[in-house]
Amino acid sequence: MNTPMHTGWDRLLAAGIWAIAWLAMTLLDARVDLANLAMILVLAAALSSLWLAAWASLMASVAGALAFNWMFVPPRGTFSVDLRQHALLLGAMLLVNTIVTGLVARLRASARQAFAQAARAEQLRNWGERLRDEADPAVHLGALRELLQAAAGVPAAVIVLPPPAATRPPGSAAPELPLGALTAGEVDADQAAGLRLCLREGRALGRDTGRYEDQPDLYLPLRGRQAC
Repeated sequence: MNTPMHTGWDRLLAAGIWAIAWLAMTLLDARVDLANLAMILVLAAALSSLWLAAWASLMASVAGALAFNWMFVPPRGTFSVDLRQHALLLGAMLLVNTIVTGLVARLRASARQAFAQAARAEQLRNWGERLRDEADPAVHLGALRELLQAAAGVPAAVIVLPPPAATRPPGSAAPELPLGALTAGEVDADQAAGLRLCLREGRALGRDTGRYEDQPDLYLPLRGRQAC
């Protein structure tokens, strides 16, 4: 999926959250018990993961747990843990931080994917409107192919009806189109036949469409007012 982009402001905000958490734990030391101090650390890890990459958030959680052990867990100033409940507390705290980091990372990835898909859908909708208003859609053939190729991340080919056929009613048979004039992209004989079938019927076909799913490629119609 997409690689997340984190700005300097994101890292600064995350650092501020951790700084506030450590200040709060220092001020509350000896006033509340160790479990309540640990909850502040868990809260800081959860909040900072909203602005940090997953690996950075996980590293900050591990470093925070080690620093918490050094500063607050008896005997202080060492990494040793005398009591079983302290070891359990540190382990549970690190486990919760790791789970929260993973869940937030998945949520952010899903949100980025949804926004990207919405943007691509809006692009294609705008292209559909443009082609409907264009007397000769073939002039946009190359640009439309580049858009589809960039959106899908795989090679794409586009076939367009010539202007005289643009008024043909949906579902009527399309003639054998001259591929060199009205097709952008390299296609073999099977792919050319699939493009013409998709254009003629105005229905998607190929994998995950319920029609001709044995085909390795995906064919999608871009519907106009009276034809595809």
